[in-house]
Amino acid sequence: MVKVSIILPTYNRAHTIERAINSILTQDYNEFEVIIVDNGSTDNTKELVESFSDARIRYQRFDEKTGPGAARNYGLSKATGQYIAFLDSDDEWLAGKLGIQVRVLEESSETDSLVYTDMWWIPLNHGKIYHVSPKMVPGRLINQQTRFYQAFFLGIQSTLMSRSCIERVGFFREDLNCFEDMEFLIRLQRECVFHHIKQPLVNYYETSGSVSSQQNVELNVRSDLLKIYKDELLEKNRSFYYREKLIVSLFERSGLASYFSKGNRLSFFAWIKSENSPYMRSFQRFWIRVISPLFGGFLSGFAARFAQTDTAKKVDMIAIMAPPNNNRLEKAFELYDRGLAETILMFADNSHEIFSDQTNEANKRKVECLKRDGVLEYLQHSNSEVPTTLTEIRKLYELSEAKQSLIIVTDGFHTRRTRMVVDSLFVEQPNISIIAAQSQKLQCNNWWHSFSAIRTYFTEFTKQLYYRHFLLRR
Repeated sequence: MVKVSIILPTYNRAHTIERAINSILTQDYNEFEVIIVDNGSTDNTKELVESFSDARIRYQRFDEKTGPGAARNYGLSKATGQYIAFLDSDDEWLAGKLGIQVRVLEESSETDSLVYTDMWWIPLNHGKIYHVSPKMVPGRLINQQTRFYQAFFLGIQSTLMSRSCIERVGFFREDLNCFEDMEFLIRLQRECVFHHIKQPLVNYYETSGSVSSQQNVELNVRSDLLKIYKDELLEKNRSFYYREKLIVSLFERSGLASYFSKGNRLSFFAWIKSENSPYMRSFQRFWIRVISPLFGGFLSGFAARFAQTDTAKKVDMIAIMAPPNNNRLEKAFELYDRGLAETILMFADNSHEIFSDQTNEANKRKVECLKRDGVLEYLQHSNSEVPTTLTEIRKLYELSEAKQSLIIVTDGFHTRRTRMVVDSLFVEQPNISIIAAQSQKLQCNNWWHSFSAIRTYFTEFTKQLYYRHFLLRR
């Protein structure tokens, strides 16, 4: 019996599977077998696999495509190793990964053990980002920081587990067309001891082609997960259950999923913002005549929750999110004048415009002065299907190398959405503060009588729902 069985499912990944297989064969630990399960590929995957003359590789091809759980389960049924590992055909292991994990399991005093690592996340055209895998707390289903299932950000390709773990929890669910690995890890976490190696030993590649077409599938599976864990969620995480149920229902039944999956997100938001929209004009009249007089004070306080500003403290760098309007610039200047940072970073928007229409000449002159003094630096990013806030914070992640302390300055409405993205990318981010440029203005009851503010509120609420959905698909 070999020591490790590695299960590698694939479907039409001829352009990446060679890289994945080579990353296994070049490991310094070589007591393994590789079980490749071809899920009905129609490209030249078979020829590429057969070009490897290594007796440790076993290849099985299905005539018709099955679900991801079925492919992994077939590999499990054929595995003979004492330990089980998984690798997706578009990802790769880094040198030493397997040997390090085997040593951890052999030194563990627990028979039923699993070891996992951090990863390098490589988005499309966005460099390389350190992904910190979550801490798996025994008995916890929901991570309050990410506001989703605890096991979600744990990549199955980073794990190595004892065969006894699988014997305790069973195989993958074949009725789930995605998130089947997360659900499998949830069950494993309840029966096995998890060991975390805080070192990136996997390259996880974001691939094109299937993301948008999978959105409706993911929504259906998220709905299925609520049914599977309904009793536990209602007992321990009631707020998550109802919030997730609302989000899934909204995207499924309102047609928002089709808007986003067709790439019409920007058009949809433009329609929401349009002053000529009859829906928005009716909403405006209803709000001003009915809602605002009755609930103005209450709604003003609720709106202030969008501006979850942090306490400013001394940091290495201040980052001004695009577009740098007067409010954002003046807040950043104030923080700089207080000596809280020595460097300011300013993003351009998607059209590469440095200043917005709302930037006055005095602020423009101060920006140019700080730039000449070497204090301020411009940073532009390219147009992307990825939401702007996510693109900018990815850039900050790359620049900071997860070490520098930051203050991120944005508008009051955007702070909660920005925090959502920061919590997703910087899983451990004690030195990142998010400051609202004009949060105090949200405290005024008259704020709700402004049509433009009502429109902004509605748009931001919709964006937050979309961002939550977008981040969970990364």
